[in-house]
Amino acid sequence: MKTTNLLLLAGVVVLAAFALSNSAIRGLLFPSSILTAEGCVPPQYHSDYPRRSDVHITPPPTPRILPVGWQRISAVPNALFGTDGNIGLIRHQSGYDEIWVGVDNEFTSASPEAYIYRTDTRKWMPAPIPPGGPLYLDTKNNIWVSIESNEIHYGLNQLFRLDEKANQFVQVKDTENELSKGDIGSIVSDANGLLWFTMRTDPYHSDLFSFDPATSESTLRLTGNFNSNIAIDNDGNVYVIQLKDGPYSWEHPSPYVLTKYRPATSDTDTVEIPSTLEEGPFSTSMYIDRENRLWISDNVWIDISGSRIGEQTTIPRSEIFIGYVDYRTSFEWERPFVMLQSIDGRVWY
Repeated sequence: MKTTNLLLLAGVVVLAAFALSNSAIRGLLFPSSILTAEGCVPPQYHSDYPRRSDVHITPPPTPRILPVGWQRISAVPNALFGTDGNIGLIRHQSGYDEIWVGVDNEFTSASPEAYIYRTDTRKWMPAPIPPGGPLYLDTKNNIWVSIESNEIHYGLNQLFRLDEKANQFVQVKDTENELSKGDIGSIVSDANGLLWFTMRTDPYHSDLFSFDPATSESTLRLTGNFNSNIAIDNDGNVYVIQLKDGPYSWEHPSPYVLTKYRPATSDTDTVEIPSTLEEGPFSTSMYIDRENRLWISDNVWIDISGSRIGEQTTIPRSEIFIGYVDYRTSFEWERPFVMLQSIDGRVWY
């Protein structure tokens, strides 16, 4: 039986080959209207990519499914629909928390809006409209915001603080008028209530400053070209990052220089942190966990419990941070930002 089937199959193949080799029979089977110039049957669809070097593939949209363990607690105000809303900060009050949510109307003519969600009443209420820029919370529970110079606010950077009684943000100036000479980076408050930040006065200078809200005095602490991110440990030591001085190229990226500044003595300790080709000169971040370890993006973590900067532990890079960057129309392996450390000890990016 198997031999008969094989002979029958061979006969069909031979007959098909003969038919296709005969132009008259091929014309009957496949009319010229559907044949290509080479006499072949065309494919059902065209699937090859354009013949060029910069072929980019846009990933499919990711379905938005509520993760297991999460629950919906409130519907957002109608003003937040169809806009780019973001959580500005979470402020702890007596018996409840305030969740500040802002609306980014940068590309529309609508007025900016902000809302506060109270965890005790589970209700929303309008918030004082920030003048722009990110919100910062100091150790005294005051809310601050800084804005860069633009065509509306003449001069350079301006610093604002929320006036609780007036329910509005008011501008704060220093006695030396130093705050008007550059653009302020991220603001971090220490245990004494001092505000720490770097301020850029030109493309190659971003110095470390402190500002005392009680006396309105600003103090220049370190000069350099520091990243806008700042970290402060439990002992009040301040950490800043800048690129190492010297030639920089994509083939040989300059390492970062981590500086530990001790306000009590004004002395410093520095160490080099390796950088990679994928990250720009100011694309890293810092985070200090409960074990007094300093995390630098997903690059390294360092034990900072001693008087000097400790040994570095390299973090293996994860492919999960390879993603499609819309404005570059390509896939990039980016450095993520550490968000927080959960109660089980894990660090979240």
